[in-house]
Amino acid sequence: MTAVLRAVRDHRSLAAIFWAACPVAMLWVLVVNGGPLVYFDSMSYAEQGHAVLDMVLSILPVSGEAAGAAGAAAGGGGGDAETVNLTRSAVYSVLVDIAVRAERPLLVPMLAAAATFATAWLVARQVRGGEVPVAAMTALPLVAAGTASLPFYVAYIMPDIYAPLLILSAGLLAVYRQSLTLREQLAAFAILVLAVVLHPSHLLLAAGLVPVAALIGVIVARRRWWIGALALVLAAGIGVAERKVVEMVATSDGSTSAVYLPLLTARLIEDGPGYTYLADNCPNRRIPSCALYDRLQEGDDPMRLTATHIVFERSDELGSFQHLDLATQKAIGDTQVDFLRQVVLSRPFDMAGALIANTLEQARQVSIHMTIAAPRVVADAEAAGIVSGAGRLSQDLDWLGPVRTAHTVIYALSLLAIAALLVWPGALSRQHRALAVFVLLGILANAFVCGGISQPADRYGARVAWLLPFLATLLLLAASARRTGPEGAP
Repeated sequence: MTAVLRAVRDHRSLAAIFWAACPVAMLWVLVVNGGPLVYFDSMSYAEQGHAVLDMVLSILPVSGEAAGAAGAAAGGGGGDAETVNLTRSAVYSVLVDIAVRAERPLLVPMLAAAATFATAWLVARQVRGGEVPVAAMTALPLVAAGTASLPFYVAYIMPDIYAPLLILSAGLLAVYRQSLTLREQLAAFAILVLAVVLHPSHLLLAAGLVPVAALIGVIVARRRWWIGALALVLAAGIGVAERKVVEMVATSDGSTSAVYLPLLTARLIEDGPGYTYLADNCPNRRIPSCALYDRLQEGDDPMRLTATHIVFERSDELGSFQHLDLATQKAIGDTQVDFLRQVVLSRPFDMAGALIANTLEQARQVSIHMTIAAPRVVADAEAAGIVSGAGRLSQDLDWLGPVRTAHTVIYALSLLAIAALLVWPGALSRQHRALAVFVLLGILANAFVCGGISQPADRYGARVAWLLPFLATLLLLAASARRTGPEGAP
């Protein structure tokens, strides 16, 4: 690594090569696949965005003809016009729908690539310490991440790529506040807010990182140590406010209902404590989830009790929540936090054990296989105008096994390198160590939020796993720069 640094500093013309490597590292999967990657929920985002944008157009001072034309431009398929699913981000839904209406679905991964590059560039400017050209400090970690899950999530028409960007931008504000310029602080905060409003799990992740940012701030900052924590609180507050505004707008005319999917309730039922609580307390008209419990008794297939099937399945054999009337569905979704509180109070130790087990299970799930949709899902996405001519990676899945193995090796080696640099005396500055700890705790917080509160899935683990090779390369460059002295290029 030291030889690489010397070569970079001696040949400043290499900067152009490094800058060119950044889009290659982030977009090569997009090119190989022939277009964006999709998930079955990508179409749901487009449909909800269609409904939300039509509602916005209906209250703006534009003619009904113009609003109708805008709706028709999406090619139909606006989904259920009587409900708005608040579990999905309205902001991301609208972004996807705008891209579909404009017949430019590539705008979605291009925005993800731009946000990723901006975040990496901001991080590079702080970590380089004046010893490494910013082009190399930006590109090399991205290239390392490009061998892992990063390009799959940049190409993915889902908001998951913004979770690791949230961790990095929050880490910047917590660790480097004193050296960040005002513009850099505002840029990092803008990325943080964008990430928070694009998925509810990001909102929970931001809230969970508040104490981490406060602790890191106390350790590394002498003045205004609370800035990073305050930024996370403000971003989370904006996220809550955005959801409240969407709910108010959606229900303002009285003809539309805002519904939260009972992901938390389903998780509690699958883990056991929630199911036992309902078995002990139902029937009870004051517990809306008792209606869901009754539906779950109509079959004996154990798959009925998995969170995914509880929430999404529509078949008679495995479905439950989707067979309830809209009013009951809304009541169950609206009371799931209260349901959590009651379950925790009645079975605190069972709940703690389930949370720990789910978090550990989530932490080890890092395969990118959930970004590769089945051919029928790709066909549905193409029919909806979300992709065009994409899906090469879905045609033959023999490559998934070797890629999974390679990624596992990359993550393991990266984690070992990070650990070695953290314990090696003098290898890193105090701020570099603090950033590394913050990112690692952010990855763990992601596992808790997605696995402990939602459901363990490879999709949630792989979305942040690329931070490991990214961080390892970043720290190796920083450690090498400290060894080679101050003669490097500014």
